[in-house]
Amino acid sequence: MAGVMTEPPSGLPDLSAVIDAVERLDRPIFGVVEQDMYPCDFAKPMPIAKRTKDYLLSCGSRTRIV
Repeated sequence: MAGVMTEPPSGLPDLSAVIDAVERLDRPIFGVVEQDMYPCDFAKPMPIAKRTKDYLLSCGSRTRIV
């Protein structure tokens, strides 16, 4: 593992601040969340994906997962 990626809310920039700034634009904007973990057991990425989803949904009033 190279250790170059980190799970939110760790890392920079602070995604909560980014989402807050984007919401102030009052425009429809989308983002893509990627998780690259290979090769690994398929059981490892799912808990990280769930925590990331929960974190992102807690960041802004207009944040949606589709």
